[in-house]
Amino acid sequence: AHAQNLPFIENMEKRIQSASVLLDTGLGHCFIDGLNNSDASVLYNCLRAYAATDNSKNAEEIFRTTIVAPLIHKIVGHETSADAAGTSGDELENDYKQIKHFIAKDCKMLLEISLTDKLGLHVFNFLANSILQEVLSAIQRVKPGAYSPERPAEFLKNYKASLDFLA
Repeated sequence: AHAQNLPFIENMEKRIQSASVLLDTGLGHCFIDGLNNSDASVLYNCLRAYAATDNSKNAEEIFRTTIVAPLIHKIVGHETSADAAGTSGDELENDYKQIKHFIAKDCKMLLEISLTDKLGLHVFNFLANSILQEVLSAIQRVKPGAYSPERPAEFLKNYKASLDFLA
């Protein structure tokens, strides 16, 4: 407690914070490059660094905002033929099919790397903390009537589609 007020300790804390910010920034850029180039080696090493610095949430957030959010918004936020016909555009079944395709195509490598039993990568949960979080957020934002109790038939259809999506 007495050592915290010493100038040497305060100077070291500033230097450590500066180094931490520099590390986070550089690691974030490297991780984004690995994602954009689908480079498994870079992704693996970045995930190891995130795990070693106990910063898995930052990696999950970068993945969510950089890769997942733009594609989920494109899928969930699109104009459908139902919208053009004047019927409800809150149906989710087709969106879920496209999202499954997106996950299989664009997320598979990162999910497989993070599921390996090597060097503490078990701390990541990109499926829940990046993908499903963004899917839920987009549905709530773009299709707020998808689970409206005022439309029981559509509610039931979306509920069943959601269960199928999560299965």
